[in-house]
Amino acid sequence: MKIIPLDMEDSDNPWNNAAITERVSLIKLLDYSSKRKPFLLELAGDNGFKLIIGIGGPWGCVQFSSIDGNPPYLIAMRKDEKGTDALDVDEVEFLAGGTPTPISMHQIFPYEKVKDMVVYFFETGHRSPSVEWEEI
Repeated sequence: MKIIPLDMEDSDNPWNNAAITERVSLIKLLDYSSKRKPFLLELAGDNGFKLIIGIGGPWGCVQFSSIDGNPPYLIAMRKDEKGTDALDVDEVEFLAGGTPTPISMHQIFPYEKVKDMVVYFFETGHRSPSVEWEEI
């Protein structure tokens, strides 16, 4: 599958609108993004679906929806409370256009899990079955 990234915080990001067709390039984008302050990144697939991921630092989140903007809009939810024990907060904020977007802790995952969900989407075009998905 081909994925087109769009950084929702930095319009000058060199990855914006670059066609990603190889897993190694996708991993480079994710690893590059994880070193920044938390922000939202859209990953549009050529299958008609997209992920909007919160990424930056050790945490992230994942939303799955149709590119055409029609519902449902699904957000990944943790099946248990493991993995974010180190955080003593109710939410994590991800920047989009300079505006913080708060995401509840039960929708926050360790970076490696977010990366796994993104790679699964890239390889299959589907949302990951390893997490629960809730309509928002």
